[in-house]
Amino acid sequence: MKVLCLFFMILPFCGFSQNTEEKEMNICILDSTEYNITSKTLAPSTIHLPFKSIAVVDARFDTSKLGFELKRGAGYISNSDFRKIKLQGGTDKAIRDFYNDYYQLCLKDTLNELLIVLKTLWIDNFPTGEFKERRRFDVVRETYQDIYVKVEYYLKRENEYYPLKRADTVYQLTEQIINSKKLNFKKSNLSFFVFTLKSLIETYDFDGLINSIDIRKSLSQKRIDSFNSKRFLLPVLIADSIKKGIFLSVNDFINNTPIADSAYTFDKKGRLFKKGDKTTEIFYLLYANEKGLYFRPSKKAYIFRMGNAFEFFILNDVYLSKTTAGNLLGLIPDTKFPGTEGLERTEFHTGNAARLHYILVPRQINMETGELY
Repeated sequence: MKVLCLFFMILPFCGFSQNTEEKEMNICILDSTEYNITSKTLAPSTIHLPFKSIAVVDARFDTSKLGFELKRGAGYISNSDFRKIKLQGGTDKAIRDFYNDYYQLCLKDTLNELLIVLKTLWIDNFPTGEFKERRRFDVVRETYQDIYVKVEYYLKRENEYYPLKRADTVYQLTEQIINSKKLNFKKSNLSFFVFTLKSLIETYDFDGLINSIDIRKSLSQKRIDSFNSKRFLLPVLIADSIKKGIFLSVNDFINNTPIADSAYTFDKKGRLFKKGDKTTEIFYLLYANEKGLYFRPSKKAYIFRMGNAFEFFILNDVYLSKTTAGNLLGLIPDTKFPGTEGLERTEFHTGNAARLHYILVPRQINMETGELY
């Protein structure tokens, strides 16, 4: 799935010196929640997998987590209530162990092995269509959770690897699915994520894929690793520094090719105009000078690098269940809610025991598609 991010907002590194305000906005300091996805049951032996084992390689831009979740207590929420989603033992090991344990009655071969390379695996618990210029017609906006998946499957036979398939899609936890008592998915755990992992195995006819491989197109492990590593050779990732100037587009930032600011001027609100023309505002994404990299139009450098990706907090509308404490606080006149730089949070009643909150939400950039999730 190729989706572009409309409002791409980007970068300093976690190691930069920070003032108190910057530290509060730094996603690097968020706590983590580690999940154990070991299954208490086994897949039925009627599922036939023509492999003796399944291996998993994590080749994502950020291998440290799977996304963010909100651990909400009583009352109202703040930035620190968000948590990083992780798996016990690490993503690749946890998924590998889950597959080989859960499908142990289904692995019915002594020669072939299956290698799964994770290129994208991300849980978006706060889906929004606001930042997507191009949307696939089959992707629903009103979902509770979107799981972005891009994986590659290889058959390993002896010491050679043969490409089987590439999957690039989004699994969506919609209203209809969350209300299904048969499926029994919950938003507060990884039940839908585990369903996604099973679907990545049970959806495909691996016997047919193996029978159709071209034995002349074998790859070594070294070549696969090299191919994966090349994805990280983006100019903005390998540059010693971010060039000074104005970044107008996603590609400008990824290629580290800003335009010079000498022919442009900013007004007091951070809006960009050509010098001598104050009538036509020019949309830009960020601006870099000798002091750092700034958002449009706030001029605050609250973007941090994690692995080979970039992440930050951004204001977004999120549907959250009502709480008793929250409702009581909402009845108090002139209640002040947490905000940033004088912007107080706005809440709207939406029915179905939910409220639409306009809050700061942690996001990350998909460096392949420019998508913000």
